[in-house]
Amino acid sequence: MTPLSSAQLALLAEISRRDAAWTAGPPTRMTLAPHDRRALIRLLNELLPPLTDALRELTAERDRCHERLEIDYVWQLGASGEFEKTAVPLEERGRTPDGIECRDATISELQKALDEECALRPSNEIRNLVVHALSGSPKDTEAALAWLDAIPPPKKPRTPR
Repeated sequence: MTPLSSAQLALLAEISRRDAAWTAGPPTRMTLAPHDRRALIRLLNELLPPLTDALRELTAERDRCHERLEIDYVWQLGASGEFEKTAVPLEERGRTPDGIECRDATISELQKALDEECALRPSNEIRNLVVHALSGSPKDTEAALAWLDAIPPPKKPRTPR
């Protein structure tokens, strides 16, 4: 896009000034001299293609981001009993958890399950050692007791970020 001339900038400034005046009071009919009207039409014709291209690029980027966040569709149970991918209208997107929120919730649940498993593991190992020690020799019992003494105290579970 070529830079705007001083005349084009002046015309846009005048339109902007009048527009600001319109917001302050009731709208009045904007009158432009014929040469200003032609200049405005030329200016709009010059600005419209780049603005249309920019809008097209922004729309594509928005759609790409919505797809990445997985908010452009939902899975619904269809009439056949199978799950079907259903498009979500643009105005309804963002009302449900997006892919990042779902990922974070999954990580949190996995961390909880891991913490619970880690909390149970020493007690399972202790149980197995005690059963083995009771059924084995005194040497096995001594080894089990030494192993129990070497177990560090449990750590506090990590909290997800």
